[in-house]
Amino acid sequence: MFGYIERFAAVLVAAGFPPMPARVFVALLITDSGRLTAALSKLASGQPRERIYERLADRAGDRVGAYSQGMRQRLGIARCLLADPQLIILDEPMNGLDPGGILELRRLIADLVAEGRTVFVSSHLIDEIEKTCHAAAVIDRGRLIAQGPIAALLGDGGSSLEDWFLTLTSRIRARS
Repeated sequence: MFGYIERFAAVLVAAGFPPMPARVFVALLITDSGRLTAALSKLASGQPRERIYERLADRAGDRVGAYSQGMRQRLGIARCLLADPQLIILDEPMNGLDPGGILELRRLIADLVAEGRTVFVSSHLIDEIEKTCHAAAVIDRGRLIAQGPIAALLGDGGSSLEDWFLTLTSRIRARS
C-alpha cells in the first residue's frame, strides 16, 4: 500500500484530472496553486504556461477561497493542464460557470481535441455533451449501455441527444 496515494496523485496530474472541489488550494494564490501543481508534476515551477494563466491573470493575487464556484472550476481545469496531458478528464466541468464561461470551456475543449488530445467529459447536462462532444456513452448502474458518435446515436431515434437519452432510459426502466 506504500506509495499508493503518491502514485494515484501522479496519475491524476499526468492524466489532467482537475481535483474538484479545490478545497486543498483555497488558501493559496493562483500562482502558488500553479507552482504547487507544477512541482507535483515535476515541471519547472518557475515556468508556468502563459496560456493557462492568461484568462485568470487579472485575479492572480486573489485568494482561491474568495472565488466563486465557476472561478474555482476554471482554476482546477487550468491546474490540470499545467502537466500538458494527452488525456484530460473533466467531471461536470460546466457546473458553476456562467454562459460566457461555458462557451469559453467549449472552445477550450475543441482546441484541446484539435491538438490531438483526448478529453473525457462526464456530465448530467446532456445538452452540453451534445454541443461539446463528438461521441457519447451512457452508463447505467455501472454498465455501459450505449456508446458511439452522437450522430450515430441520434440515428437510433430522437431529435436531440437528450430526447434519445430519455427514450433509451425509459426503455431500460420498462424492462427492469
